[in-house]
Amino acid sequence: MSKRIPGSMRTRQSLSDLIEGRLSSPDGRAELVRLATRLIVEEALEAESSDAVGRGYYEHGAAPGQGYRNGSRTGRLKTAEGLIEYAAPQVAGRDEPFRSEIRDHLKGRTQTLEDLAVELLARGLSVRDIEDAFKDESGRLLLSRTAVCEIGERLWADYQEFASRDLSEYDIDLMAGSKEDAETVSAFFQDMRARGLGDPLLSVSDGASGIIKAIETCFPRSERQRCLAHRLRNLAAKVPEDVWPEFKARATAAYQAPSRAIARELAAGVVADFEAELPSAVACFLDDFEACIAHLRMPVTHRRAIRTTNLLERLFVEERRRLKIIPNAFGEKPVLKLMFGAMIRAAERWRAISVTDFERRQMTAVRRELDQEYKARNGLASKPSAGAHNAKLSSSSRT
Repeated sequence: MSKRIPGSMRTRQSLSDLIEGRLSSPDGRAELVRLATRLIVEEALEAESSDAVGRGYYEHGAAPGQGYRNGSRTGRLKTAEGLIEYAAPQVAGRDEPFRSEIRDHLKGRTQTLEDLAVELLARGLSVRDIEDAFKDESGRLLLSRTAVCEIGERLWADYQEFASRDLSEYDIDLMAGSKEDAETVSAFFQDMRARGLGDPLLSVSDGASGIIKAIETCFPRSERQRCLAHRLRNLAAKVPEDVWPEFKARATAAYQAPSRAIARELAAGVVADFEAELPSAVACFLDDFEACIAHLRMPVTHRRAIRTTNLLERLFVEERRRLKIIPNAFGEKPVLKLMFGAMIRAAERWRAISVTDFERRQMTAVRRELDQEYKARNGLASKPSAGAHNAKLSSSSRT
């Protein structure tokens, strides 16, 4: 690529290559942040040089003494993601020597830049985001507002490309919806599937009937986990306060048993001891019970993180915090951007869960069982050859 092309264009291409898998990286997340940080810095420096010479990159008509672009030199930033090199435009031929205020401003502000880079990848950047990042200590904006708006438009286009990328290697998404009916949630799932999302091993939801129907329809080869935090709140509403500590302990023991077989035995004990006294509570306990213990099929070390929707529910705290401050300033697009940004940051924490080789083999075995169960339910299982051992397809008796 020609050196006359702005550095931001080369960085943008590298970022696109990484997103689309044409650029390999041992640490994709860190490289994404590094490239996004570099892109923001280069866009700002190029805008600053345009302000200085009074014209865009390829525009003619230089005013006397205002100078001209004179190539670029390499600048460096030390960040938490490592050393980042960027192209710093040079300006020559000015009556007064050009000195970049932005380069001086960036020193000591790498965390702000990295946060901005994550926001870019998560939700696109607003004009206010960019202005806040490039104001000096006195509050003076180091770029013209025209330049800030142009940067915002280019970075928003980058975000839209990022947000519409192929999902075959990713596990999260976000969509606006007015309610939790089956049609809305199914449309959400179908959009992800159209972009390459395969059947998840496990889907976790609360008890909303529309969500459950959509999961079972769109992901028939997946296991469904009923959120235990929601279920325990359902039970607490049906059990007298004086009995609740014991009932909760018995129910929790069943939900968190070492295996599904033991969970069913403990559940039978709850029914035997409480059905006569608390029939509505027992009916609630038995309702969707198999979904409540679905997490017991998964590796032991993962179960705490996957048996509730708490990780997702915590994202709403961010929305409520913002809405308390500016309750009337939000619409669909800003809320989507806000929630997607929070979800990207949460996803980084989810990825901190380690997966050993043994656990990968466990999950592979579960995937195989789920596929077999799907085929059996739909009459797709191949008939065994004569004399072959009749293997059980159901995992109902397995741990």
